[in-house]
Amino acid sequence: MDTTHQKTWLDFFIPDSAVQECMKLEKVICPEHSNATMKEWLATIWVVVSDILSKNPYLEGLVATRSVFEENIQRRGEGEFYEELRGVGTRKDWRSLLTNGIFLHSI
Repeated sequence: MDTTHQKTWLDFFIPDSAVQECMKLEKVICPEHSNATMKEWLATIWVVVSDILSKNPYLEGLVATRSVFEENIQRRGEGEFYEELRGVGTRKDWRSLLTNGIFLHSI
């Protein structure tokens, strides 16, 4: 899997301050965590990321509810999503966590 951050339209709407705020997940998103541990932390990850994204007026109405977030994970595949999280933790690429689209309603 390519772990290089691919720029998306969301990158234009995510300020550096949001990326800095997302860094508080560093202890939660660890490359060493098993899928089961990642699953235990999903609620925390969703709360932090959705809170950060909800502060952005450009994303008003686009931030996924918890149930939509979970549906998005199922559509993408749990294993693949956990691998993405591990990549974020390894690379410290918090911007990609905010821009990967899984925390948004389908548009």
